[in-house]
Amino acid sequence: VMVGEGGRVKVLDFGLAKLAAPQSDERLGSQLATEMQTRDGVVMGTVPYMSPEQVSGRAVDHRTDIFSLGIILYEMASGRRPFQGNSSAELISSILRDTPRPLAELRSDLPAELARIIERCLEKDAGNRYPTARALHDDLQGLRTDPGARGVSGAAAQAPSSLAGVPPHRRRKAWLATVVGVALVASFAALWKMRQPRANETPATVAKSSVPSIAVLPFVNESGSSDDEYFSDGMAEELASALMKVSGLRVAARSSAFTFKGKAADAREVGAKLNVGTVLEGTVRRSGSKLRVTVQLVNAADGLALWSERYEREAKDVFAVQDDITGSVVAALRLTLGPGIPAGSRTDQTENAEAHDLYLRGRFFMFKVTEDGLRKALDYFEQALAKDPNYAPAYAGTAFAWTWLADAFLPPREAYPKAKAAALKALELDPTNVEARSNLAIILWLYDRDSRASDEEFRRALESGPNSMDAHNLYAISLCESKRIDAGLAEAERAIALDPLNVWPSWTREDCLCQARRYDETIAQHKKSEELDPNYYYIDSWAGIAYREKKMNAESVVEYQKVQKAAGVPLAGLAVTYARMGETAEARKILQDFLELAGRRYFAPELVATIYTSLGEKDQAFVWIEKSYEARSAFMSSLYGSAMFDPLRSDPRFTALLKKMNLAK
Repeated sequence: VMVGEGGRVKVLDFGLAKLAAPQSDERLGSQLATEMQTRDGVVMGTVPYMSPEQVSGRAVDHRTDIFSLGIILYEMASGRRPFQGNSSAELISSILRDTPRPLAELRSDLPAELARIIERCLEKDAGNRYPTARALHDDLQGLRTDPGARGVSGAAAQAPSSLAGVPPHRRRKAWLATVVGVALVASFAALWKMRQPRANETPATVAKSSVPSIAVLPFVNESGSSDDEYFSDGMAEELASALMKVSGLRVAARSSAFTFKGKAADAREVGAKLNVGTVLEGTVRRSGSKLRVTVQLVNAADGLALWSERYEREAKDVFAVQDDITGSVVAALRLTLGPGIPAGSRTDQTENAEAHDLYLRGRFFMFKVTEDGLRKALDYFEQALAKDPNYAPAYAGTAFAWTWLADAFLPPREAYPKAKAAALKALELDPTNVEARSNLAIILWLYDRDSRASDEEFRRALESGPNSMDAHNLYAISLCESKRIDAGLAEAERAIALDPLNVWPSWTREDCLCQARRYDETIAQHKKSEELDPNYYYIDSWAGIAYREKKMNAESVVEYQKVQKAAGVPLAGLAVTYARMGETAEARKILQDFLELAGRRYFAPELVATIYTSLGEKDQAFVWIEKSYEARSAFMSSLYGSAMFDPLRSDPRFTALLKKMNLAK
C-alpha cells in the first residue's frame, strides 16, 4: 500500500495465495472462489504482516490473507502495528504469542464495531477469523450503512486519545495510516469514513473528474440459476435508461456496455473503449421474495471505487432500489436531473411486480432481434399488459418488436400498423418514452412516407433522449435515404460515439457513405464494422455495392459470398454483380431462388426488381417495384439514391413512382 504525492493511495499488491477450488459460503448460498494455498513448510512474505500459520511454515489458505489484512487495518486505524519486535525472530514470536493491544485503548474515536471487525481478522486460530473475504466485506458494508454501529464503547469514549502529545512526524504517520485505511476499505467496497460527512456533501467519495459520462455494465446474476439472467440484465438496462434522463450526463448505450457481459473487464479498459469517465457495476440475487443488489461506482481513470452500496429489499421493491441507486450515482457525480424530472421520479413504472417481471423477460428476448426472440418478446409484453394495461414501457417494447419483425420477417402491412398503435399508446401514457417515439418516427418515414412528421418525431425523441443511440441511428438512416447526407452522417457519428462497440451505427454510416456514392470511404467504414462483427448482415452489403460500383467485381463477389455464408439466404446483390460481370446464368440462378422463395415467405419485392434491372428486363423490374410499393416495403426508400436503380431513372414510370412516394425533388 503506497502513498504518493498529494496523498493518493494505491494498493499495488496483496497476498501470496493461489486460486484453487471454490468454497461454499452458506450464508450467501453462492460459490466463492476463495480457497488458496502455498506449499507446506515454505515461509514466504513480509514478516510483519504474516499470519501465525504462515510464519510457522504450515499450510495456509485464504484466511491467512484475512489475517494480513487485519494487520494492515489495525495499523491504519491506530498508527502502529499489532505485533512488535526488533528482529524477524522477535516479530515471529510476537505473531505466534501476543494478543494485540485493544484498539479502543489507542483510538478513542474509533467505532467499536470497526475494532471488533479488525480484531476478528487477527484471531490466532484461522477457524475463528472471517470464513471468506465476502463475509468480511458484508460486515464492513454493514458498518457503513448502520449509523448505530459507528458509536464508540463506553470505556473508549472516556479514554484520552493516544495520539495526544505525539510528535508531529508520528502524527503524520497516523494520519497517513488513516488515509490508507479509508482507501483500502474502499477497495473492499465498504467506504467506512473516519469522519462524519459535512452537511453539503454527497453520500459518495467523489473523484476529481469533470467527465460527465458513465457506462452501466450488465449486472452479474448471483441467483444460482440462468433463468434469472433476464432480471439482472433488466436491472442494469433500466438503470441506464433512468440515467439517460440526467441533464449533462452521457450514458454509454446498452449494446456497447453489454459487450462486457460475462467478462472480468477492468473499469479502466471499459472507460477507454467506451470513452466514459465512470463505470457502474453490480450483482443481483433473487431468492424467493428477497432481493439483494450490490453496486459500485468506479472511476474509469484509475479503477478506484467512488461509491458502493448494498440493498436488501423485498423483490417487489425493485423500483425503490433502482431509484435509490440512480439518486446515489447522480449525487456521486454531482450532476442535476433534467428539467421536470425530480430525483427518483419514474413516470414509466408499474406498481404491479408481476407486470414488471414479465416486461423484463420480454426485453431479454427482444434484444436477440431474431424472429423467434421477437415473437417471444411480444408474448411476454402482452402478458405484462394484461397485468397492467397502463404500462407504457411494455407498449414501447411491443412497438419495437413489431417494427423489427416488419420487412425482415413479416409483410409490412401486417406489422407496421400494430407497431404504430403500440407506440402511440406508449406515448399517450408517457410522452417522454424515447423508444416509442423513435419507433413512431421511423414508421412515419418508412411506412406512412411522411418525412415532415417523421422529422418532428425524431426531434422530439432526441429532446427527451439525447443519449439514445437508437434515436440518433434511426434518424441517420431516414436522413441518408432521403439524400440529406451531411445531416445523416452527423447523426450516424453521434450514434457511434454513444455506442462505439455496436456494429449497427457503423453499418448505418456505411449506408450513408454508399448513398453519397463515396465508395472508398464506404469500404473503409466496412472494415471498421467487420472488426466489431464480421458476420453482421441486413438486406445487402454496402461494401459489396461499393466494390461493384468501383468496377472491382471480383472483390464484390468475394464480399457477397462471405455475407451469404453468414446469412444463409440468397443475396440479390450478388446476382446484380454477376449480371454486371456478364455471368447472367449465375444471376438467373439466384433470381430463381427468390421466385421460389416468394411462394413460401415474405421478402422485400424490390430485391427481385434489382436483379431484373441488372439483367436489362425493365418491364419485369417495374412489376416487382410496383409490388414493393403496394406492400409498403421499407426498402423502397432507397429508390431515391440507390445506384442499382440508375438504369431506370430515365423512364417516366420511375419519376411517377418517386412522386407517389413523396421522394421526388
